[in-house]
Amino acid sequence: MQVNKYAFADCKFEISADSPIVAEGYYGSFAADFTTPDYSIRVKRVSELPEKQGKCVYEYDKGSLYIGDATRKFKAFIDMKTRANADFACLENETDLYVKHSGEITEFVVFESLDLPDLLLKKGIAILHCSYIEVDGEAILFAGDKQVGKSTQAALWQNYKGAQVRNGDRAGVFVRDGRVYACGVPYCGTSGICHNVVLPVRAIVGLSRGTENVISGLSMLESVLFLLNKIAYNYWDRAASDTAFSIIENICKSVDFITYSCRKDESAVDCLYDFLKKGN
Repeated sequence: MQVNKYAFADCKFEISADSPIVAEGYYGSFAADFTTPDYSIRVKRVSELPEKQGKCVYEYDKGSLYIGDATRKFKAFIDMKTRANADFACLENETDLYVKHSGEITEFVVFESLDLPDLLLKKGIAILHCSYIEVDGEAILFAGDKQVGKSTQAALWQNYKGAQVRNGDRAGVFVRDGRVYACGVPYCGTSGICHNVVLPVRAIVGLSRGTENVISGLSMLESVLFLLNKIAYNYWDRAASDTAFSIIENICKSVDFITYSCRKDESAVDCLYDFLKKGN
């Protein structure tokens, strides 16, 4: 039996399988050694998935959740021939993962089947759509809509302030002992930048395009709603929604969150750098 261990910040996974799990993606960067996991999951290749029994709590194009004698979460993909949803995995009671898959069982297949963002969320770690940079041993997270300039600002900080880009597209964010931290996650979009690094967060910056550099604040509710639209959670799942809201609320209480309408040049870096420096 093969046993693989992974840690995303302080959330630990022990994955066992009768046949090898093939390396794929960035998951290998999160290999770890520990004694007590938060999740211990056995992967089993099957010809047929368990039956959908009990009450269907939710169903959408990529999966469904049934609660009966066992809690079974099914993952699906779109079959390009039939254009219909086809289940390929079932996670039962967050301990047994059944995979119906003709190809290799890879790390990507396993963690996609597990719905990693949902399991992390249950342990207090939310995955935020942002560019994650390190400056002077702290993290700055640039959040915002697509094409708003997150990667551009990260690159500018790298060029002009010697920042290191830790993830080009995502970061895990969580609160421990009243302090907000960012951690690496195995999702980085097309940037290809993915590092397993945990850092205290200096600031979360909500970006927008501008012709001038203007920094402003938001109310607590506005801050929570802004970030809630930028993290990964199953919005049809009431428990997940409540957990996401609570995590983001705690984050907004514990770290500087600002909005920044800015240019795409060195002046944007200097303006934000001076603002954050004054806040120390």
